[in-house]
Amino acid sequence: MSNARILQSLINYPRSPDVESKSGFNLCYNVPCPTNSLVNHTDLLPPVTFHFLENVSLVLSPESNFYAMSAPSNSTVVKCLLYQSMEDGGGYGPAGIFGSFQQQNVEVVYDLGKERIGFQSMDCASASATQGFIYN
Repeated sequence: MSNARILQSLINYPRSPDVESKSGFNLCYNVPCPTNSLVNHTDLLPPVTFHFLENVSLVLSPESNFYAMSAPSNSTVVKCLLYQSMEDGGGYGPAGIFGSFQQQNVEVVYDLGKERIGFQSMDCASASATQGFIYN
């Protein structure tokens, strides 16, 4: 079973094919939003885990994987999984982008000498405030 089919089997919300066709994202869902506000909004979208070499895993929360494509309306918001499949056009295999949206609240450490990478979840806003990077 493909990763997309596994993820799709975990989500019990109806798909939004019109948003999928307009946005280019493969998995978009009509998610209940009773207050018509995304502030303190919680839903039952699953986290996504990336597995890297050397048994390194990074679990990303739904907020780092699903994006509200517009403001909530009629107690519903459409959220799309922010990954797209990339075809193997150059003979190098399929590729993906681990972008800035997914890296929110993740400290990424590069060890160029040992050719490795590390991840750690963190509250970046709080860390920035303690470092004096946020000004009021």
